[in-house]
Parts: sequence; C-alpha cells; structure tokens
Amino acid sequence: MVSTAGSLAAQLTEDHEWVFEAIDAVESDQTLDRAVRDEALRLLYSQFGRMNEKSWSIARSPEKSAAEYRLAIRESTGALRGDPDNAMVINTLGVA
Repeated sequence: MVSTAGSLAAQLTEDHEWVFEAIDAVESDQTLDRAVRDEALRLLYSQFGRMNEKSWSIARSPEKSAAEYRLAIRESTGALRGDPDNAMVINTLGVA
C-alpha cells in the first residue's frame, strides 16, 4: 500500500505544478482504495515546506496578479493543513 500511495503521490507531484492540484486529484478520485488515498494525502500534505516556499515566493512580491495570489492562498492553505502550528506557514497565508 505505501509503495502504491508513494508512487501515486510522486507521480501527481511531478504532473502538477502545485501540490494542492495533486491533493485535489487524490481527493476527487473515487476509484482509489481508501487506505491508498489516505496515505497519498498524508504524503502530499507532508510537503508543507515546499508548498510554503512556493506560496511565499508569490506572497512577498507586490507585482503579482490577483490570480497568482489566489494560487498562493490555495497552496498555503494546503501547507497549513500539513502543519497547522507552523508560524511561517501561518505568516505566508496571512501575507498572501
């Protein structure tokens, strides 16, 4: 199960620019075994550091478009689910 979930999470991370898109893909796939789905989501949410870095690179820049800020908010919201007590993630979400 873990290797299947790990492979799925790795493939989705490679296929999608944003981790939240990979999370959405897992959450919407009704064909996945529940254990594989849950483990893949755990693995994706564990990428909160990567998610926060990408969000922060947008949030700290005043020249970005509204659409880019919305993407940063979605990604940092996912990062917050991965590590709800992380002050840097909370800050990024607030700035975005």
